[in-house]
Amino acid sequence: MLGGECYNPAAETVEFCVYDKIDQSVYGSNVKKCTGAYYFLHIPENTKVPSLTGKFICLKRKYDKKDKCDDHCPTSCDIYEGKYKC
Repeated sequence: MLGGECYNPAAETVEFCVYDKIDQSVYGSNVKKCTGAYYFLHIPENTKVPSLTGKFICLKRKYDKKDKCDDHCPTSCDIYEGKYKC
């Protein structure tokens, strides 16, 4: 997701938002919302979507089901402590 709620200070979540860099001076307080159960993943070169390489996406830290992880992770999912993560 680019734009829209990702840049709206009133947005409740920034899950799935993609940013060029993690910079509060550019994106405001929304970058602070990617914390706790969420984290910023720096998208590597071997991504499913090459145009996103080098950007940052806010994702859940862990998923209960592999298919949910596969749907949202730009690379691949691994199991860790009984949960799936990118």
